[in-house]
Amino acid sequence: MNSLNPLLARFPGLAEKITTSQDDALDLQLEKAASGDWTLKANNLYVHSARDPRKEAERLVNSLDEAGAYIVLGFGLGYAALSLVQKINREPRRPRERLLPFIIIVEKHLSILKRALDLIDLNAVLEYPNLIIIPAAEPSAIVHALDAVNGKDCSRGSRRSRLIPNPTLSKLDAQYYTSIENIIAAYQSKDAVNEATLKKFGALWERNSRKNKAII
Repeated sequence: MNSLNPLLARFPGLAEKITTSQDDALDLQLEKAASGDWTLKANNLYVHSARDPRKEAERLVNSLDEAGAYIVLGFGLGYAALSLVQKINREPRRPRERLLPFIIIVEKHLSILKRALDLIDLNAVLEYPNLIIIPAAEPSAIVHALDAVNGKDCSRGSRRSRLIPNPTLSKLDAQYYTSIENIIAAYQSKDAVNEATLKKFGALWERNSRKNKAII
């Protein structure tokens, strides 16, 4: 299943970058899992389950609390992102919840993205409205994605995000993904301080307003 066409339609620059990339930093091997799905090894380490990668992803995603943004650190063949879209689509939504949560995908290696696009039907992910892909970029690029999220009134709260790291890819590129996690933690800490300040002064403003009305 080739998912390059939907990627080309939505992210033409990324599609061209992937197809022309010579990224071979990792030794990648594809295997069939016991379930019949494709699984992936990087530097002889399994990126996904050798038994049932889809079930593995479902268990992981179903354990997550709701959030305004889900950040996939290490895309692999995309099983976690696919399960995440399915989970979000199953959730009941009240009319006031206008926007879906964001999905932010971070993958350091274009060669991994290329294999995923070649083998897996990723249409559900690529057609997801609030999707941001950060491919082979500097860790600081996550800040722009978080700014985009915070510029929207997300259905589950724009400042709450959940990380979905791939253990193997995070281990193989520990410095890269640790840097991103640190940036996210600092960003969320700043948001928490700002939100607490707004609540504090908002309450003060409300009390002062009541006092002024009483005087008037």
